[in-house]
Amino acid sequence: MSLDDLLGGTNGVGKTALVADDDQLFREVVSKVLALHDYQVIEGANGQEAVDLYQRHHPKLILIDYAMPVLNGIDAVRRIREAADNEYVSIIFITASQDEEVLSACIVAGGDDFLTKPFSPMVLRSKLFAIERNRDLYHQVESLHSRMQRDQEIAEQVFSKAVLSGNIDYPGLQSLLQPASTFSGDVLLTAYRPNGDLNLLLGDFTGHGLAASIGALPLSETFRAMTSKGYSGPEIIQQIGRKLCNLLPTGMFLSASFVTLSHEMGTASIWNGGLPDIWLLDRQAKKVKQHFTSIHPPLGIYPPLAQDIVFKVIDLVVSDSLLLSSDGALEARNYLGDYFGEKRYAAAVIEGLQQEDAFGVLTRKLHNYCNEVPLDDDISLVEIPFNLQDPSRHNESESPSDHKSLENQNWQWSICLENQSLATVDPVPMAMSQLQELVSPQSDSQRVFTVLTELYLNALDHGVLELPSAIKESTAGFAEFFAKKESRLATLNTGKVRLAMNFKTDNKIALLTIRIQDSGKGFCYSQWKQSQSQQEHSPLSGRGICLVESLCKDLQYLPPGNQVKATIEWNL
Repeated sequence: MSLDDLLGGTNGVGKTALVADDDQLFREVVSKVLALHDYQVIEGANGQEAVDLYQRHHPKLILIDYAMPVLNGIDAVRRIREAADNEYVSIIFITASQDEEVLSACIVAGGDDFLTKPFSPMVLRSKLFAIERNRDLYHQVESLHSRMQRDQEIAEQVFSKAVLSGNIDYPGLQSLLQPASTFSGDVLLTAYRPNGDLNLLLGDFTGHGLAASIGALPLSETFRAMTSKGYSGPEIIQQIGRKLCNLLPTGMFLSASFVTLSHEMGTASIWNGGLPDIWLLDRQAKKVKQHFTSIHPPLGIYPPLAQDIVFKVIDLVVSDSLLLSSDGALEARNYLGDYFGEKRYAAAVIEGLQQEDAFGVLTRKLHNYCNEVPLDDDISLVEIPFNLQDPSRHNESESPSDHKSLENQNWQWSICLENQSLATVDPVPMAMSQLQELVSPQSDSQRVFTVLTELYLNALDHGVLELPSAIKESTAGFAEFFAKKESRLATLNTGKVRLAMNFKTDNKIALLTIRIQDSGKGFCYSQWKQSQSQQEHSPLSGRGICLVESLCKDLQYLPPGNQVKATIEWNL
């Protein structure tokens, strides 16, 4: 096939070409060649006319002379490119000069190609063929990009609903999640445990964009499911680590911070695996109280062992708050390419504390520093205030739609743990999982979780392990108590705890009976009650049973005191 045959198509149908040259004869010759390729041709005699004609007609192809009166070709092309913005326009410079600097200036100004006078129609037609081919490729890429953007926008909506919409509304919590692209590799998850504790996870997957965000789906599912069933922070971290090891490709991992706020205990449990320091702020004293540096590796590199997952437990007061961030905040750049960095971050926090708005000042300083410079990485900031009252109690819903149809439901569930299973398995989250699947009590889950936890721990600690409760009569005694518990669990080779639940409904009333029996010697419940009533002050030990009594309709310890029966009821 000849070039004439190849160029004989009608790629230029419906397209307009602009020819700008101060030589009228030259314009006529070039226009005839373009007309053969079905271009509608408009002509200009100088650079200013070329700019004016472009703004009126928006031609897709421009052939323009380098040297013209009124306005030269270089300046004309610069103005045309500015007016075109993102519109695709092919520009060929025509020049009689063969000077390399002139030809380079044509390309730098915005030209796509150049022709040196004199040239044959065949050369021009070859240029047209190349331009049409490039234009077709451009439109294909543009179409693919538009479709990809639409797909990403749809996926982002699904992603947001699946990952972010499940977060709880915690009073006073402030957050900034600024992605570097449509999808974010940073993720913030919040949920209440059945006992009212708040679990919060801030995570940063390797990189950013769609590839980095994929891991957020299994992460959020694991976090929320285990939190709702009452699993502890270390158990959740361990399971997330295992799952990500199986799912993530080599070289991809999750840096994360995990915080559990306990309003009942007035404490925060903190774990940091690969993220910048967590800051403990005192808003009343306007100072930074403590930093919590990462001492754990990110998740997804290798399966974490239970003994390697250590949470730092601290006491909190009502004026305290915790500030978390991803590394994107420290690595944000200004137009000079300089990082925001740790010093500017610290200065912004300290200034914000003085103004009683640490989070607001930090986010404004960060925004002003970047000044709309494209982000290299996703940015995430979170401040969690410690509230005196338990916020989870104000978010409970008792709507009938929250409950499954429970009329005439009767079922039993039980589990028996023996020997080393007592050291490795926590049956309370398993029981809560069954309860939520079969009943979904919602507003009663906090009460049930507390009763299950207190009764099971009493059976394990005082029944099987025979740890005296009196050790906990002092604050220091708690540390001794838990040290002895760990030691006895590590060498436990005999012992048994059986947990059973019986559920039934009776005239719009739900009744849940919990039975726990251990292999211990038991105790005399009536004597214990009498000794408690004779105490002059409230002891640190023994409070669990009193709490359970207040939450249950009925509580019975059966002889010889190693079996307890608790009944909880609620309206359907």
